[in-house]
Amino acid sequence: MKLTDQHINKIISQLNTLAPQGIVCPICGNKHWAINSVVTELREFENGNFIIGGQSAIVPHVTLTCHTCAYTLFFNAIQLGIVSPNQNEQESKKDITNGK
Repeated sequence: MKLTDQHINKIISQLNTLAPQGIVCPICGNKHWAINSVVTELREFENGNFIIGGQSAIVPHVTLTCHTCAYTLFFNAIQLGIVSPNQNEQESKKDITNGK
């Protein structure tokens, strides 16, 4: 999924709210980041098997890459409001902060 200008503005706004002083790279200390123009995904580990569809979990992410050292940060695109959650994924998620 390609990110629109509206998506990118929403991401920047949310990240500025979360880190008003800027996100500092843990490797080089830089504060300059590039937002990848597409949503990427991380797949559930299946012991080396590549599963397409079925009950395997896939989590969409927005990625930021440090301009200096290429360190990459992943932000959950559902929690950022960029990708709509589906009901099966919501039912399978557990919130460890409150035991649900």
